[in-house]
Amino acid sequence: VHGGESKDEGKEDEVIEIPPEMGSNGKAAKYVFVRIPRPVIGVERLSLLCGILRLEACKDSSFGKVMTIMGSLSRVRENRQILLKELGTVAESLGGDALRDLTELNEKLSMATKEVRSG
Repeated sequence: VHGGESKDEGKEDEVIEIPPEMGSNGKAAKYVFVRIPRPVIGVERLSLLCGILRLEACKDSSFGKVMTIMGSLSRVRENRQILLKELGTVAESLGGDALRDLTELNEKLSMATKEVRSG
């Protein structure tokens, strides 16, 4: 709840015990399987997440965190499809930036070479 108190504020976390399930042999099972929520994240939010990778100020630690988050979110098929599309857009954009930088560098090197030869 924004700007106010949460309805759970002041309460201690509730502990829920999961009883062991019985296996086919009548003994308690070694593992208990639970369903994990698989949220579908909106296109806008996934686009923003992928956009972080395009930032020049993105540090290695931030990059690692974003990749971890994306790895977890990509376990949901709908998220994975959006992430692939957004990552393709980021890669295309970064490739275009790199191509422009290399073209500019090539021009500067060519000009420097001409000056050295003529001068």
